[in-house]
Amino acid sequence: MAESSSRLNILLVGPTGHGGSYISSELIKRGHHVVGLSRHPETVGTHKLYTPKKFDVVESGFLDLIEVFKGYDVIINPHSQGHAALTYEPFVEITRKIVRGARLAAPSYFIMIGGAGSLELPIVEPHLAAGESGHFWRAFRQAFADSESQVQYMEERLGPLGTGLRQLRNARQRWFAGTATEEDEIFMREYYETAFKGDYSQSFVKAARVTWMFFEGNTSWNWSYASPPALYRPCGGGENITIEYNLLPLTDKPRPQYYQGWYKDDPKDIEGQLQGISLLDFSTAVADDAETRFGLHKHWTAFTSLQDDTPYPSYVKIDQPILPREETV
Repeated sequence: MAESSSRLNILLVGPTGHGGSYISSELIKRGHHVVGLSRHPETVGTHKLYTPKKFDVVESGFLDLIEVFKGYDVIINPHSQGHAALTYEPFVEITRKIVRGARLAAPSYFIMIGGAGSLELPIVEPHLAAGESGHFWRAFRQAFADSESQVQYMEERLGPLGTGLRQLRNARQRWFAGTATEEDEIFMREYYETAFKGDYSQSFVKAARVTWMFFEGNTSWNWSYASPPALYRPCGGGENITIEYNLLPLTDKPRPQYYQGWYKDDPKDIEGQLQGISLLDFSTAVADDAETRFGLHKHWTAFTSLQDDTPYPSYVKIDQPILPREETV
């Protein structure tokens, strides 16, 4: 996209993280000035439109946080990062601190990056949040395993959580090729059952789901709550983006190439129906929201056809071109 004719002064909380680094790069590409707020903001790189600001949100005093938040056109708060942060209480408490600080600092616009777990899943049950549904979790793990870029991201960024997913990917690929062993089928069924009953990511996803309640129904200040869809990957981008509100985006029917059909007798099964987006394209949507405020007082998500699964880095640098993994190693 061409450089914006109206430059915004944007504070990004966590510019070096997974989503934060991609969003920073997109905003700078458009000509906006980005202030990166974190303990080590310099690690995302250097650019004339980027100002690193060292600050520990967790350990800071609340009045200090309010002062740091003052004076911006937009504040953007992406997810927490790393498998060590996948716990309920720290995420909810830090988000509460950030949101309250932002409200008191009164920026012109605040964008919270939440999670797919807060989007509703009426195909399973009206008003049910996706993160509360075993059907979502089973389909979520199945779909993750069907993506090489997703598996590489999990292995790199979340360490031990990626090991089982790689095994599941290998087993599913053999199943679709007609070469799966009995051991493969036993492993897959046990994996699906475990995900359905209590996926290991539930704590963090349910925490992100709860933070939506900090915003819902409150029009006293200018916020936007953006939830990536279920499939959110560092992969190829540049596809047409569709915006959806409140609901987890699904295809009408399962995609045959990603559908085993083991649970076809379950009318609530959603294997092969989850929609997604690349980090590149989601960053485009977030930057569009920062510029146009299409998400004002709304809970929104964005998705594409997600046809290009070329793996991209989990983190990018603002002073380097964003290239596929194989071109950056």
